[in-house]
Amino acid sequence: MNQKYNEIMELFGVKEFKSIIKKWDILSENMEAVVGRPRIVLPDLLWIMNSGVGRTNLLNHLAEYLYSKGNLMDFSGDVKFFEFILNYHSNNPTINEIQRFMDSVRKAAGFRNEFRGVICIDVDEWTNHYEDKRFVSFLELLASHSEEWLIVLSVSETENLDNFIAAVSTYLRIETLKIEMPVTDDLLVYVKNKLLSHGLSTSDKNDEKIKCTIEKLKENKNFDGFKTLDMLVQDIVYEHFCVPDSQKGELPDTIIEKFTSDSEYINRLNSKKKSAKTIGF
Repeated sequence: MNQKYNEIMELFGVKEFKSIIKKWDILSENMEAVVGRPRIVLPDLLWIMNSGVGRTNLLNHLAEYLYSKGNLMDFSGDVKFFEFILNYHSNNPTINEIQRFMDSVRKAAGFRNEFRGVICIDVDEWTNHYEDKRFVSFLELLASHSEEWLIVLSVSETENLDNFIAAVSTYLRIETLKIEMPVTDDLLVYVKNKLLSHGLSTSDKNDEKIKCTIEKLKENKNFDGFKTLDMLVQDIVYEHFCVPDSQKGELPDTIIEKFTSDSEYINRLNSKKKSAKTIGF
């Protein structure tokens, strides 16, 4: 067990992500025990996850863990991982996305002229176009680099993914992981830890109010997971330290009341329209 492994095991939720890391940790130990054994190529991953679970954070943990093990895959380039959104253009018969993707690979390689590492590709726009020749060409490209890149395909949770997964499996060895949002109790701990980093704590009574606030936020389709909770914490801290003579310690009820589930703040936050998809969430 190493530090990077322990950090992953301490993450909230993400049970299936932790499960694959445990599996690979056993693989690493077995490979270490047999001198001269050829390296086993890891399967690529397909993550089924909705916005807000913290994709970039998980990718960072994944790449750092694999790098720390040393015998599971090689790394080369300016970065250990990068993210790419594969856009779908219904009226464009060309495969310009492949060129754009390879430009990203070259950028990640830097002066070393070769990238070896983790690449996360958001293929949400292609889940209903898996038979498109452009997508097939893209999968063939990925398959040709199976020993250089660990591919993580990212899609949102939908009801009709079976055919898409079957199509991808024709070209890539993949393991499918469902990455779910942590339960409310874990999200409360996350908020409390964030507040604690500012020297602020909450009473048991106010913990219940914050839990209700988190539940209210989760009900909204625009809930962006940790990103939304980070905004909540930032606003609580801001409001607290804008009051004269504010100090570190337990947050007063007057501050928490501004952020309860029926507060004007939460109603306003829940009414915001969801922004366009961005890398990292």
